Amino acid sequence: SRSIPIDSDVHEEMRSLVLSRVRDLNDTNNERNIDTETIGGWCLVDGLVHCATASNSILLPLIKEYGPPRFYLDHIKKITLTSEDDASTSGSNNTDDLRSFRSLCQIVSGQQLAGNAAKTIWRRLLKVADATEEDSSNLTPDRILSIVENGDTESDLRAPAGLSNAKCNCIIAIATSFKKGVLSDKFLLGGEAADDEVRSRLLSIKGLGPWSVDMFLLFQCHKSDVLPMGDLAFRN
Repeated sequence: SRSIPIDSDVHEEMRSLVLSRVRDLNDTNNERNIDTETIGGWCLVDGLVHCATASNSILLPLIKEYGPPRFYLDHIKKITLTSEDDASTSGSNNTDDLRSFRSLCQIVSGQQLAGNAAKTIWRRLLKVADATEEDSSNLTPDRILSIVENGDTESDLRAPAGLSNAKCNCIIAIATSFKKGVLSDKFLLGGEAADDEVRSRLLSIKGLGPWSVDMFLLFQCHKSDVLPMGDLAFRN
């Protein structure tokens, strides 16, 4: 990959910023196990240095004030805690191989909705699947398809979740794609498939448009070269 010239002083400042924010989340002073690599394979500290030094450092004051985006910090927190757990326990399997499925469901449920409304619909969808924000493990392709096959899609899924017909059908299509193996965490998050291939396969599902795919690539895959021109907040 192409190397980015690094200002050593800014690099140290950005590293300290990341570590301090992660310590706040983890409530720990142990920095040895903190890995700042993103899911996309690039280093969060290096990315911040690049943003902080570009265009005469116009973004540096904002980065200092607000810190890195929370979803990056949440990822670092998760892998740090997982690393610490692995060091102290053995024989346990906490792997979630349906993280991308739940992420896509959340993105679809929140399409064209403001923040609070999107959160409400997401919670309602989780409730339909006997899941919560704290433990979403019950929201699975099998659970969604079981509701469709054994119940009434309208009264057991669409209406109680507060979904439009289009969103409901899209979530069912996503569940079917995971069930058939067309989509999987390995394909979407494993890093082996080309970005264009991931984008193309997601766009083939009716109801997943460019905005939804951009949100998934940014927030779940941590891609560094996505410019979501269709996002209203970004355009504003």
